[in-house]
Amino acid sequence: MPHSELQKQRKQGYLDQHQLHYDEIVSYLDNNWKTSTAKNMQQINAVFSNIAHKTPTITITGTSGKSTTIHYLTELLKTENLTVGVFSSPHFNTYNERFSYNNNLICQETFTKLANKVINTIKKDNINASTHEILTTMALLYFQEKKVDVAILEQQHLDEYDPTTICAPTIIGITRIVITDEIKRNEVIKSFFKDIKPQTYVTSGDQSKILLHKIATLTEESACQWIMPIRKLAPLPYPYEQLHGRCAALAERIAQTYIETALKHQPVNKNSLLRTSKKQRGRPRLTAKQQLLKQPTNNTIEYFWNHVSTSIPNRFQIIKQKQSTVLLDTAHNIDALQNLLLGIRLLNYQQPFKNIFFIVSAYNNELNPHEFIKTIRYFFKKNPGTLTLCLPTTDNLSIKTSSWNIDKFLTSAHHAKIKVTTYENFQVAFHSVSKQLHDPQDLLVITGSHTIISEYWNQKN
Repeated sequence: MPHSELQKQRKQGYLDQHQLHYDEIVSYLDNNWKTSTAKNMQQINAVFSNIAHKTPTITITGTSGKSTTIHYLTELLKTENLTVGVFSSPHFNTYNERFSYNNNLICQETFTKLANKVINTIKKDNINASTHEILTTMALLYFQEKKVDVAILEQQHLDEYDPTTICAPTIIGITRIVITDEIKRNEVIKSFFKDIKPQTYVTSGDQSKILLHKIATLTEESACQWIMPIRKLAPLPYPYEQLHGRCAALAERIAQTYIETALKHQPVNKNSLLRTSKKQRGRPRLTAKQQLLKQPTNNTIEYFWNHVSTSIPNRFQIIKQKQSTVLLDTAHNIDALQNLLLGIRLLNYQQPFKNIFFIVSAYNNELNPHEFIKTIRYFFKKNPGTLTLCLPTTDNLSIKTSSWNIDKFLTSAHHAKIKVTTYENFQVAFHSVSKQLHDPQDLLVITGSHTIISEYWNQKN
């Protein structure tokens, strides 16, 4: 490395006494998952000169649909010529997947530099930071370095402190709150407003009017601005409107609000899909009509929703193969599972599958045995298929819950008269089911957790 470059990196704080290699950083992060605290994040934020408030942010939270909402929100903001940073969680193969700039993942070199900068700093200041706190700080530094116009942060934890809450977002978007326990659900909703700053915009894509009313009430009590949900002006292609419609509508509402509020003092982009100049009163002149006719047909919100990419990695991701079709989805709760099964039915109406195979692996307390078997049983009545259960084998230290108790699911399946095959791990289950796949119209569905998706990719690689 040239001496001038070395001096530059020292000045930027990248270099200290010891620089970890990429693999060493991954090992350090893997072994440092623990509960995050507000005290730690406040100390880290102070050390890095209030990094949490250097970049405008939008927070996306909820129990399901966060990644889908972030995907469409990113695409909408990019059409407004904004540069967008995204910090999401969890990852499937590498930590790099959590950081993106205009949909491009962070490179390994930059990841290593930022990780060393944060790790060396917290060691120097004796801050016992968790992996999630380190990753959040890296994301904020990365977005500042890239000078993004807006950063979208995914709030992963609802039942404990989440490091992303150190930021003061312009908008908070709440996807769905699917928690059966009413007391716990109310506690989670209240937690959104614990450290919220006045005048923050809040909106939600939840379909429950009772929950929307509760969120709106808490928004007003917190001196924040409630934004009513809207319906999209145009549908997504089949079957994604039925699957992603609410998430896409929430994304459009958030993008529209951000453009109209945070950027209200900036000149109107003539190609903007979400913001228009002040409307003329009375009838438009002939020249205005002629100008409208000359407007490109691909510069409308309708065109956007008809042509936006609906392919989201590992979220209802369809992979065509010679001997079968594979469907990957991270559905880890009943609400997400029902949405997944709806999508499979819609695909089956469009082009019937010969055989449908499920391999499911989950973590404890995320899929209720009775509700899971009840949902699968209803699906199998009209769409015959086979069900295989297995234990997660990948050591995903970012997930604190233990593996599920398969015996409980077998008991519920026996009472529902559903035949279930079980295996000790995904590798054996995948090998066994793959032998039964002989036709491109055979569908293999892999779902239940983020871990089983990681195991699938590890198996393929």
